[in-house]
Amino acid sequence: MKGGEMKKGWKRIGLAVVAVGLSITLLLTAAIPLCEAGPDERVVKIGIPITLTGAVAVTGWAGLGFVDRMRYTNEQGILEGVRVECSWIECGQAPIVQSITAHKRFVAEGAALEFSYILEEMEVVAPRLAREGMPIVSGANPSSLTLTKPIPWIFSVTCSADDYYATGPKWFVDNWAEERPVRIGMLMYDQSPAWRGLDGIKALIEGYGPKKAELVGYEVVPLLGAIDTSTEWLRLAEKGCDLIFVLACGSTLNVLVKDCARLEIQEKGITVIECGECMEGTVMSVGEAADGWYMIRYLRSPLEGMMDVADVPGVKALWEAAKKYRGLDQQDLRKGPLYVVGWNLGVIAAEGIRLAAEKVGVENLSGGAIRDGLASINDLDMGGLMQRVTVSDTKPYFSDTAYVYRIQGGEVFCVAEAPIPNTLFLTF
Repeated sequence: MKGGEMKKGWKRIGLAVVAVGLSITLLLTAAIPLCEAGPDERVVKIGIPITLTGAVAVTGWAGLGFVDRMRYTNEQGILEGVRVECSWIECGQAPIVQSITAHKRFVAEGAALEFSYILEEMEVVAPRLAREGMPIVSGANPSSLTLTKPIPWIFSVTCSADDYYATGPKWFVDNWAEERPVRIGMLMYDQSPAWRGLDGIKALIEGYGPKKAELVGYEVVPLLGAIDTSTEWLRLAEKGCDLIFVLACGSTLNVLVKDCARLEIQEKGITVIECGECMEGTVMSVGEAADGWYMIRYLRSPLEGMMDVADVPGVKALWEAAKKYRGLDQQDLRKGPLYVVGWNLGVIAAEGIRLAAEKVGVENLSGGAIRDGLASINDLDMGGLMQRVTVSDTKPYFSDTAYVYRIQGGEVFCVAEAPIPNTLFLTF
């Protein structure tokens, strides 16, 4: 098959399979640095446990976006006197076990920073990061187990998974007009972040009290292999839910959305909100079956139309890099929000390195210095792709608010900007 025909074929079979195809090339070149350092440049190594195969292959796009931003940073000379060298290890077949092993390898290779979006790995390695001297820029919502004291070594997208996933239900309850309490149900896949989300919703409801909201039940479906979720939907619907909060990804989320439409769940007066982690890909797959759903996101959604506006700061560079490095066009980026997540976190990582070099000098760059740099980011302009970022030792996360979107006709429309609670589990 010729290159042009292959590209067209990949577009037809969807983003998840593209990730699997790309993984073949990536795995063959995993040991090759992005660029060779010049004679007067300090090399900063970054390790990335990446998932390009397996049940969560779609999440590998976050790793690709991060790698591409680092490559762009090198080519543009953004870090004067510094060249970033990313290495990755494929962990998709057994993400938790393989990512922990990958972390140990990164430490042994002298990496000064890690980019990870695998929550379970970070929960395991968090206690050793200060001793190893290697901070993590995280694409996952953190848990109480990723919080290190007296200073943070993991810098995450939001304050906690518990708080972030409670944002959608909180927005709904705060806008509830009836005098009776809101009846909330949750439908989730069997994965650690989802259980964190359930804890967050329970704590949120407890804080409101029984006169304001109540949890009527939750249902759990498989991480991979769900082919019919009718029973779970109908159980929650029969309990009189006003809101069902959904947390899932990939093919399981596709099935959940299609079954919701087939069973006419929304026609029963039930609002459905999804956590937003993988919803854009599902919208592109299932079409109008997703109409009427809401989703929350801590950064702007590519389906909002933002990716089609060339004069939005930051978008042009993203376009050019994605096209140059991956052969992705604007339509691909609309389907791949996790690529944009990785790109944004690459911007933040580069700023942490820049501040560290400014403070201690290029020749003294270390994991500890980069940690201090990340903790001193102030009002960083993200080019319109997400909110401006400020980080500190008491605020080791990047987003304070989330966008609430309503889905209609394959597009998403922002209806509110809601504060992430930041009142539930983590205190910095």
